[in-house]
Amino acid sequence: MSSRAAAAMSHARRRMWICRLTLDLIHLTETSGRKRSSFAAGLEAFHRNLLLVCIALTSLAAVPSFNEARAQMGTDAYAWKYFLDEPPIAADFSQLPVTARDVIVAKVRIIRGPYYLVGRDQSGKPPPPPKNLFQARVEIVEVLHGQTPKGAQYWAFFGAPGLGRRDKYPHTPSQKTHEYFVISYTGEGDELLAGFPTDEREYDAWRKEVSEYERQRGRPGAHDR
Repeated sequence: MSSRAAAAMSHARRRMWICRLTLDLIHLTETSGRKRSSFAAGLEAFHRNLLLVCIALTSLAAVPSFNEARAQMGTDAYAWKYFLDEPPIAADFSQLPVTARDVIVAKVRIIRGPYYLVGRDQSGKPPPPPKNLFQARVEIVEVLHGQTPKGAQYWAFFGAPGLGRRDKYPHTPSQKTHEYFVISYTGEGDELLAGFPTDEREYDAWRKEVSEYERQRGRPGAHDR
């Protein structure tokens, strides 16, 4: 990622934390011995207006700079990831297609998979490429945005086919035990995961861990957990 994109993302992150701190202070004030009076009612109205101002400022200042970073990262992307260690910054959906429906931002755990969906050659002919390269069964642990119950499970598809494309996803048993944040949406009848650009260093560290796991699993007497 370029220095300009990194600075834009850092700027957006700082503005979001300021907004979150403002909302926390509002909540603390409203819940600390509130009395029903004309003054209290006026204070609540002021807090609601302050909340709207905070959201407006965040939308005008944080989201454009963050989208600029996203666009730059998309251009310079070395690889793509779909399971995030931290929640997405701001309410950014810049990686989603305009046709995306039922968007959900949630923390999930992996129940089954991920599975590689490209089939083997049959009768000497290559199989038709799938719409997505991978699928995984996930369970909702926490909902950050959208309408879905905690504990719900569904099959999520991810990884667009493409020559030379690199995808980073939970592969080893250790990686699959973690909980991750995802942005999912409905598209073409399937539940799809949004992809996010990642750099060469992060991808290579993941690739090294996966290669070591596969090497150990291939040793005589090794058991795949």
